[in-house]
Amino acid sequence: MTDSHDERFDALFEAVLTGETSVDDPEVRRMLEEAPELAERLARMQSLAGALDDVGSGEQQELKQALESRPEIEQQVSAWAQKNTRRDTGPVVSKWGWAAAVAAVLLVAAWATFRDPSTDPSPPTPEVYLDVQLNEMKPDADGARGEVFVWNFELPPGGKYVLKLFEGSDTLEPLRTIRMRSATEWRPTETERAELPEDLRWEIVVQDAGGRRVGGGVRQLRLRR
Repeated sequence: MTDSHDERFDALFEAVLTGETSVDDPEVRRMLEEAPELAERLARMQSLAGALDDVGSGEQQELKQALESRPEIEQQVSAWAQKNTRRDTGPVVSKWGWAAAVAAVLLVAAWATFRDPSTDPSPPTPEVYLDVQLNEMKPDADGARGEVFVWNFELPPGGKYVLKLFEGSDTLEPLRTIRMRSATEWRPTETERAELPEDLRWEIVVQDAGGRRVGGGVRQLRLRR
């Protein structure tokens, strides 16, 4: 396609997209016959223009505010412009090619900004408790997911830990009792974690070699599902 053809098509292209000229115009049809690849380009631009027209003014304002908080989008557009512009001869692409690129970046940004966070495949950050102090138990505050339970109590020779899980603050009978010789953490499986009550009380009992209670602690919290 010659430069003169490109200049003519730019003008016709703009007229078609703004509704001033129909695609059935003889000059437009002749141009598309001379350069069939432009028909596909025109179809893409018409589809993109229609998608942008469907966005109401309220949504446009929300998108504008969202993009203002995402400076990387502006950086992507600037990088694209620098890549596709020659200092000696001007833009490699026409002004409508530039418009298409900017619109495409904006649509991608809109999807990234307004998509449903529940569909995000990224897993949550695992719960980790470091440097648990003596006589301390974690988790000990509402909002934990219950992925790991850790404690730090002195264990007498031959003694063991007993982990008890209760529902609510007044229940006397534990839902589960787990005896451990020296382990200071419990990591429930996905099935076990799903069975934990939202209103959870968990207790660590420290027993000596004879099975007598010599220490321990209790924590009450609400788990986050």
